[in-house]
Amino acid sequence: MEVAKPEKLSLVVHRPGDLSLDNYPIPEPGPNELLLKTHSVGICGSDVHYWQHGRIGHFIVEKPVVLEHEALGTVIKVGSLFKHLKPEDRSLTKKKKKKGHTTGHVAVIHLSLIHI
Repeated sequence: MEVAKPEKLSLVVHRPGDLSLDNYPIPEPGPNELLLKTHSVGICGSDVHYWQHGRIGHFIVEKPVVLEHEALGTVIKVGSLFKHLKPEDRSLTKKKKKKGHTTGHVAVIHLSLIHI
């Protein structure tokens, strides 16, 4: 019998005007990623454009997109190449490249991080 992976609730835009709360499995962080227990998540102008217009600049929503890149939280796990953060550190994400999923509670992020 296969054990179910824990899931995270995520705010997802599917097309202009179409938002939903969807569950996604929580992945293990890769070598350049970390697992962050999110305490707060901001909604920025990019997120509003994805939701209202289905695009921002050249990026067009063609498949579900998790709105997620401004988060504050506590590190739970770090990948093998992460050297400047460790579990229990508090961190603030700063978007450079969208790679992971931020949720209301747990996130896997591949972003520039600021130790606070």
